[in-house]
This record gives sequence, structure tokens and C-alpha cells, in this order.
Amino acid sequence: MPRYRTIACDHCGHMLLKRDTECEVCGRMTRRERNLWIAKAVQIGVMLIAFAFIYFNIKGLAQQ
Repeated sequence: MPRYRTIACDHCGHMLLKRDTECEVCGRMTRRERNLWIAKAVQIGVMLIAFAFIYFNIKGLAQQ
């Protein structure tokens, strides 16, 4: 019989499987899912800054 890894919900304390993305009782996202969303937002921000830097450098070179 396989053993499942469980974690407690940060908000209500209900025991969840580690692979769950949200609590079945209160509906809040798990810490792991929240961290994934934060990581995605940071990646998009870095990409936007890099593209803006490249765009303005190319635009500045074209004007010279």
C-alpha cells in the first residue's frame, strides 16, 4: 500500500496531499502553488525588462 505525503493547509489546518493545488475545505492555494505563481510572475517581469532593454538599445542605435 503506497504512503501519501501530506501537508497541512496554512489557513485552516486540513490535511492535504502534497500534490494538491488547493485546499478542499477552505479553497485556498497551497504554498507550493502560490510559489509557482510568484515564480512565473518574476520570470515574466525579467523577460519584459530584458526585451525593453534590447528594444531601446536597438532603437538608439538606429537613430545614430
